[in-house]
Amino acid sequence: MHAYLSAGVNSDHESRSEEEILEKLRAGMLIYIRESSVSQFADIAAKAWKSVPYASNIAMCTDDIEPNDMLKNGQMNRVVRRAIEEGIPAPLAIRYATLGGAIRYGLRDRGAIAAGYLADFSLVDSLETMRVDDVFVQGTQMVADGKVTADINSNIPPLLKNTVRLPSLQVEDFSIKAPVQNGKVTLNTMEMTPIGTTKQGTLEAEVSNGEISTLPPDYVYVAVVGRHGQNRKPFVGVLKNSGLQSGAYATTVSHDSHNLVVAGTNAPDMLQAAERLQEVGGGLCLVENGNVVAQVDLPIAGLMAPETIEELSPKVEKFNEKARSMGVKVGRRSPSMALSSLTLTVIPEIRISDLGLVDVNEQKLIPLFVK
Repeated sequence: MHAYLSAGVNSDHESRSEEEILEKLRAGMLIYIRESSVSQFADIAAKAWKSVPYASNIAMCTDDIEPNDMLKNGQMNRVVRRAIEEGIPAPLAIRYATLGGAIRYGLRDRGAIAAGYLADFSLVDSLETMRVDDVFVQGTQMVADGKVTADINSNIPPLLKNTVRLPSLQVEDFSIKAPVQNGKVTLNTMEMTPIGTTKQGTLEAEVSNGEISTLPPDYVYVAVVGRHGQNRKPFVGVLKNSGLQSGAYATTVSHDSHNLVVAGTNAPDMLQAAERLQEVGGGLCLVENGNVVAQVDLPIAGLMAPETIEELSPKVEKFNEKARSMGVKVGRRSPSMALSSLTLTVIPEIRISDLGLVDVNEQKLIPLFVK
């Protein structure tokens, strides 16, 4: 950690335990209290805060918050509310969300209501709910009684070019070819943990006609396909603890490369999910028994939709409901973001890329088969 600090990496929004937060705060690193659809750590941050209640190196963030979650629970006001619920005094929680972030980014005229500061502020109905009633931006009222009063539409149309460029794919591209024709092999695997990190495991699997024929319960195939025109066949590995019981789950929201990730119990459903997302320009897709059972189109760079939050939210909610019915559960994560960090090759301890499995600590590729 001190090597990171010396190199100038002096903030963190991925702290996942009380001890980790305390260690970083005491070393002078800025910690973001984070609540999102992927990570909810206000409770853990509040426990750490009780040991260092006068620490000034604290701010707030959301990161990866899905539209239906934002519509129901708010965004930054949600983080403030959760921090207050966990015991951080309201004035401090508000300071972390406003002045703490402004100071962090060198915004010297923002983050406070005082002479010399821009008149950017919100009025809320109560400190318990933190529901925003009125919003002022540089002194001009933009929201009154919860309704937007200003025109904030853009004259620039969204870019709708299809950015999902996959190689030619067949069913066999989503199976694992073994180094023996028949018998048993041992594979290196990824295992999801309850806090969203991963650990490396191994699995002894049966081989039939040169392919891994079956996987035990709670293991699924997971493939990464370069979708930016790399023109490489998928890398296929094995994932444990995704919860997926049947069918396939595909997404182009996969930090930070945002390649196409497909997890599944069988190759045909995985292929169909991949091809559907290529067709619509990216997003989220669930396939079961050869049928697309839920889909969220994100045609802008495979990451965003041109719709309003009110239009997009029920589609994400429907996707989540179906994903849960198929067993998807990864720690505290929302189903729509369950696989989003599998390709994030900076989070311990093992991740997957279009080139193969990655040992994060060593920053080296790991062979799929144990020699």
